[in-house]
Amino acid sequence: MKNNLIFSVLFYLFLSPCIYSQETDTTKTKVINEVLFSVGTNLNFINTNQTSGLYYDINAFIPALDQKKGRFGIDARLNQGKLVPNIDTSGNRTKYFTTQSFENQDTIDVLKQVYSTTNAVNSSHITLSLSPTYRFGKQTFIYLAGHIEYRKIDRETELEFLIDEEVSLRLTEEDLDRSGFNISPINILNRNIKSKTVSHNFNGGLGAKLFLELGSATLNIKSIIGYGDKGENEGMFYLTHFEVIETKLGFKVGGELRGITNFKDSNRSTDFEPEIGLYIAKSFKLSKIKDILSL
Repeated sequence: MKNNLIFSVLFYLFLSPCIYSQETDTTKTKVINEVLFSVGTNLNFINTNQTSGLYYDINAFIPALDQKKGRFGIDARLNQGKLVPNIDTSGNRTKYFTTQSFENQDTIDVLKQVYSTTNAVNSSHITLSLSPTYRFGKQTFIYLAGHIEYRKIDRETELEFLIDEEVSLRLTEEDLDRSGFNISPINILNRNIKSKTVSHNFNGGLGAKLFLELGSATLNIKSIIGYGDKGENEGMFYLTHFEVIETKLGFKVGGELRGITNFKDSNRSTDFEPEIGLYIAKSFKLSKIKDILSL
């Protein structure tokens, strides 16, 4: 939480020159109104035993840094949230366990174990991104967008072994050869193995941004393709982020789909596993917060 607060302060300081360096009060207010603070909750439809967690973002989209031409802009964003959990259940597996041998006896006792495994990965993140934009025309709502970002991810992995059935067998050496059982000296126990990891990722790319005002709602979509570094995996980075914002009360629903694909090693199971985040939040204009604090 302390590190996340530091990121928020740094992000605000980064935006301060854009907010307060304007010459006129009218322009200053207009730019401040483009900076939104949102707070809400993540949406989790998969693992209902896990809390959804706090979601927040500070977002500033300034379409026209140069008021005369109005083509070049900036889209800066800091957000924290939790990803939709990734849960993998293996189904039933069978293992045969014994510590005995046929050295001094005709039969051995073998324990047949039928078990299943569940691997659950819960991830939270804080992401700082910066996207220069170029508007194709004054009447259009489509922008060319670059994108660079830093992303810190905290992952909690829980691997659960659950025994469904155990059967004791007494086998001769002939029975064992005929059965083809793969005997192991290690048995399965009901247990949970938990681990935590932290990764720091840097991603960048080029794409398009759509920012369309539809009366009482605003549609905000950005799609990026580029290069990413995911620690153990690097390759093509892809990102699609969307938001639907209700303009009167400031409620919004959003989410993103992202990942890294490594074409050099297509056999790795992590190559095309997307990360999905969904949230619902309430947005506040920076100018409104400023007015409340000044009371």
